[in-house]
Amino acid sequence: MADSGSGRRVAEADLRHLVEKVAGGDHVAFRWLFRRFQRPVHAYLTRLVRLPQIADELMSETMLELWKGAGRFGGRSTVSTWLFGIARHKAIDYLRRRHEGDLGEDALVEVVDPSPTPEEAVGRASIAELVGSLIDRLSAEHREVLHLAYREEMSVEEIADVVNCPINTVKTRMFYARKRMKTLLAEAGVEGP
Repeated sequence: MADSGSGRRVAEADLRHLVEKVAGGDHVAFRWLFRRFQRPVHAYLTRLVRLPQIADELMSETMLELWKGAGRFGGRSTVSTWLFGIARHKAIDYLRRRHEGDLGEDALVEVVDPSPTPEEAVGRASIAELVGSLIDRLSAEHREVLHLAYREEMSVEEIADVVNCPINTVKTRMFYARKRMKTLLAEAGVEGP
């Protein structure tokens, strides 16, 4: 069950088989899935809640849900889509509790970014760091779709499954996220094509 190419991809059939084994109580299969998804799910959670220590807790809750709920995985989505969906629900629940009653996805509000201005970032950071800080200035919905599309390499359909919205909504969010990023990059002095 080796990863192919970049070391990130594993055949979906193999992942589904591992979930079946976890449903049967297989600790080795669980550890393998945990190692495979720990970094990408943690990075996703950190983007959503913006606090690495809270992302750690939510990561543990997500994996506990994998352990307890593996038997309920019906295969209607990919394993990664299913896990990212669980993680997203854990993050939304956390944000709702933290905001004491904020409703639905409105709990994913944009927070003022305390990081340096784009001009300061350009002067002392690499372009990757600049892009990261600019992504943090996007709305939660836009950060989320960009992360899933570019970091997790999910298709529009998979993203729609994770965020539980129509495909056209994902496409619209992607369009406006890219448009906003282009503007932010231009303001930071980075010109695009």
